[in-house]
Amino acid sequence: MSINYQRVKLYPQEARPRIAEELGISPGELAGLHRRFEVVPGAQAQVDWGDEGKILAQSASRRSTRST
Repeated sequence: MSINYQRVKLYPQEARPRIAEELGISPGELAGLHRRFEVVPGAQAQVDWGDEGKILAQSASRRSTRST
């Protein structure tokens, strides 16, 4: 099964009536609900991936000229 954006958009649309029934509310009331949760600092991270193309690195044998 391939996943694409359209399929992700369809899932909530298909699941909303079932979830509303489980909660005992109408599907219209469910539209504004979302689940929020808090975690302690450092327990979660977010990573944004991107492609920067080729990485050009200097030779490992080259030494730094910075003084310490």
